[in-house]
Formats: sequence, C-alpha cells, structure tokens
Amino acid sequence: MLRAIGAQIEKTTNREACRDLSGRRLRDINEEKRLRKWLEGQEDRERDAAERKQKKIERLMAEPKIEINLNPEYEKGRQELPERVSAAVEAGWEAAGTSKEMGTKRKAEDVKPKGKKKPKLWIDAELSDCSSLSEDDEEETKMSPEQTISTDSGNESDRASEASSNVQ
Repeated sequence: MLRAIGAQIEKTTNREACRDLSGRRLRDINEEKRLRKWLEGQEDRERDAAERKQKKIERLMAEPKIEINLNPEYEKGRQELPERVSAAVEAGWEAAGTSKEMGTKRKAEDVKPKGKKKPKLWIDAELSDCSSLSEDDEEETKMSPEQTISTDSGNESDRASEASSNVQ
C-alpha cells in the first residue's frame, strides 16, 4: 500500500529555497540574473516608448481624414459673425456715450419712496406678525382664553396612555 501511495505523490521541482556551495539561496541568485537581464533591456523599452509617443504625436498632428462639406451660406455667415458682433458693440458704446451727454440719468423723483417693509413669510403667519403688534394687541393676545399650553411631547406612548386614562 505504501508503495502505491508513494508513486502517486508528486515531487517538487522547485529548488529555489536550496543553497549553493557558497551558502547563497538559489532564489536570490536567479533574481539577480533576471534583474540584470531586465536592466539590459531597459534601453530598448525606453526607445520603443519614445517611438510610440512620437507616432502618436504625428498621428494627432496629421490632418483629419474626415471631410466636412458645410453649406456655403452657413460658412459665409459664420465668417461674418465676429465682424457684425464687433460693429454692434461699437454702436452700443457710441449710443451709451451720447446718452450720457444728453443727461438721461434717472431723476430722484422717479425713485419710489420706501414704505413699511413687508413681513417675510414664515412658517406661521402669527409668528411673523408678532414683531409688528402694538402694545394693545399684545395685551389682547395674552388675555385670550383660546390660547393653551401644549404638553404633548410627540410620543405615541403619551397619546396611548392619555387615551386609556380618558376611557376609564
């Protein structure tokens, strides 16, 4: 039985953990060889990268292969547009310069007098009116029997206990 099992066990071929006669691990020696080979090929890789970059730049700088046939009227209008815009701006500056000389500034009479500020809309209309109440109005709101203090904390357990006390 042991002979049959021994034949089935695969033996390893990885000897990198072993040492050579000088005591160094074979793994370290192989790594040094790979590093030397990689460093020798470094110049070739840099040269290839520079060539790829140069080809990419040439490809981007080349004229596009796509031909665009636009309407000649559109092309003419597109070329005239900057000229028309600059002419319109110049005309606007001239018009603004002449209007200042004529004195068409807004007169002080035209300014609307500022009245009482409108109260800003808040969550509750009563809250926004509180600051604008007169003393007499304040006394009336204090004396009002409709006003009650709420002790509701918002918990449903409070409401349930209150309802059960009202039923009994």
